Amino acid sequence: MDAGLANLLEVLYTPDERNQQLDEGFRGRPSIGAAVMSQIDLKRLEIEPWGSFIQSINNAVGAQGKQARVLLCGSIFGGTGASGIPTIARLLRNKLEQQNIADRVKLGGLFLLPYFSFTVPPGAETNGLYAASDQFLLNTESALRYYVTQASQLFDSVYLLGNENTSEVEFSVGNTTQKNRPHFVELYAALAVRDFLIEDRDDALMSITRDRVGEIKWSDLPDDFNVKKLMTNAARLAYLWTSDIEKTARYTLDNGFKVACRDEPWLDRYYDLQADSKDRFDLPHQQKGIETLSNWSRSYLIWLKELHVDKIDRLQLFNTQIFGDLNGNIQFHKLEELLLGDTREQRTKQDKDDIVRIKDRLRRHEVKSVQGINRGTVGLAKSLYLNSQFN
Repeated sequence: MDAGLANLLEVLYTPDERNQQLDEGFRGRPSIGAAVMSQIDLKRLEIEPWGSFIQSINNAVGAQGKQARVLLCGSIFGGTGASGIPTIARLLRNKLEQQNIADRVKLGGLFLLPYFSFTVPPGAETNGLYAASDQFLLNTESALRYYVTQASQLFDSVYLLGNENTSEVEFSVGNTTQKNRPHFVELYAALAVRDFLIEDRDDALMSITRDRVGEIKWSDLPDDFNVKKLMTNAARLAYLWTSDIEKTARYTLDNGFKVACRDEPWLDRYYDLQADSKDRFDLPHQQKGIETLSNWSRSYLIWLKELHVDKIDRLQLFNTQIFGDLNGNIQFHKLEELLLGDTREQRTKQDKDDIVRIKDRLRRHEVKSVQGINRGTVGLAKSLYLNSQFN
């Protein structure tokens, strides 16, 4: 290393900072991250994984001059996001300008402000430096000041999300040991991604508020009508699959397809027993599809359940009590109780939420082809989704 540069590093960084291993992140030190990120070479954007990323942007822009959208997401109160987002944004912007496509790429930034905190327990294994939540506000102030003065021209759209009442999480130095519970701010972040991808806003300044501190209802979410419908339809699919269809699949494997069809006549609408058929229930790819959908359904319900356990900000979206412990103890046939604030008429609930009627529609439903597939597990999943939608 150049002697002058080494002397500068000694002035700017403490001995611990200069010798810290970075396999668990930048330990809440944006200055460390800035030094590392500054070493990214613009020319190296030609190699993987950057090469494929740049190529994807070029493909999205295409010969017809379509607009591509790129959104960089991260927190700005720690070390990695605060230092990484502006550096990557500047490199990306420069690369796009070199390729003369910068005017056809909309670049956005989603910045998470503090929304959780933690206490370092006595005797914690820190291995040197570690992030401290009492420095989050200072880090945030410095990051925002940088974006206003130095990086204001990098982004076409900016989203700022945080929460004044921070949720307490378990301390972790970083890497895989950091396992924070899902938080409603992350739900808002996902909705910000959705807004960036589907909306066209020019010179718009928008803010999100809620009716009551400590509570979040459907009306507090952006585009609440459509978001409510989409999230509810996904929850209904996951609940029906986990509480009923998944168990039918296990019963079919244990007792045979013909036996199961006597109790569940909709089965042979999607599967068969022909030796040369790709829709045989016992084929590996059909069973893999069932396993994939089971894993997704359980993960989605767990995510919703954990979102609703925040002690400071209570979500009033779903009745997650009917999910049980998600180890097979889900309360059966409680679909009509899933949505909080459900104002549908009782007759509609009886028709849309009754599992017998839903299965009857599965038996009679003709699924439009999905990439040439309208039977098997893919056809079943689509039919169940369409025949159990909330309306």
